[in-house]
Amino acid sequence: MMCIVYDEEKYQYQLSIRQGGIITHVYISASFCLRDSDLVELKNTIDLQGINVLYDPDRSDIYNQEHSQIVLIADRREPSLTQIEPQTFLLKGNLGQKTFVKNLHHIMYTISEGSRQILKSECTIHAAAVSLPRSDRAILILGDKGSGKTITTYALCSYHDAELIGNDLVIIGSDQQEKQYLHGGTTNFTFRKYVMGKFFPDLLLEKNNASASISTGIDYESKIMLNPNQLNIPVCVDKKYIALVIRVNVHALAAANSVSKIFDKPTEALRLHENFARYIRGQTTPLVLEKDGTISGHFPSFDSIEMQAMRNKMVNSLLRSNFFYITAQSPQKATDLIMKTYNENLGMS
Repeated sequence: MMCIVYDEEKYQYQLSIRQGGIITHVYISASFCLRDSDLVELKNTIDLQGINVLYDPDRSDIYNQEHSQIVLIADRREPSLTQIEPQTFLLKGNLGQKTFVKNLHHIMYTISEGSRQILKSECTIHAAAVSLPRSDRAILILGDKGSGKTITTYALCSYHDAELIGNDLVIIGSDQQEKQYLHGGTTNFTFRKYVMGKFFPDLLLEKNNASASISTGIDYESKIMLNPNQLNIPVCVDKKYIALVIRVNVHALAAANSVSKIFDKPTEALRLHENFARYIRGQTTPLVLEKDGTISGHFPSFDSIEMQAMRNKMVNSLLRSNFFYITAQSPQKATDLIMKTYNENLGMS
């Protein structure tokens, strides 16, 4: 079906985007035509599972596809988002406003989180993860912003031949036996230059002029973005079951390099509870984000009792798993401790 009429307005099919295992079929007000450059940007969106978006305007049998949803986009001055059917959404926004159009792939991904959770028992979390070589096992790396997830993940891939599952965002799921697995994630590495120079000075010298640079005017926040190909790091796109969960804290002034299985379970449960709900409740994605930082529009929560119950089971299962807190003075020390802990506890998984 290449056309949909809703509330007396006609919407024309534009493209289908595959993100995190969910296909979003995008329809736009027939009275408006997206610029070719905007369509190209949407087409070049990369799935969190490492697969380019689908782009097939001749696809007609879209209602019979599993794990799919429809987003109708109306050209309106004031941004809004509503769910009009279980798998159909109406997004309103200024299609002539570049910042709105540029943010569409983020909005689509966040909308798809409900389908991901209810249809696939998977959700998006802020974390990093690697797959161990010649293994179906994975290590999930948790930590607050600036705790050292990225540098630890890079070190595991660089020094221990791990494959990258995701850095910053990963998809975690639960199978019918309620075993947790990881299935893809964002794959770029964004290093703070200050941290990179401290722990990986040779890499900074080599890549400083061959990468995208992000400058905020604040020295500590100046960053370098590198993709896995630039770092010769393989990416894992297969499902991998979680063998080890690590909450990492890397700091040069840490008192010691340590591993602990004893930690405050209620505090960790609250951290995981918040992390697992970020996307389904729309907290990560304003409908409009201007260059000057102005945000507008309401991204509603699409959470439900069923989704919350699914996430609760995942959190409870992770807390009962091989879960350790690791503090280290460098990412190299952190990875040594992680691999030692993994080897000592593999038989418990």
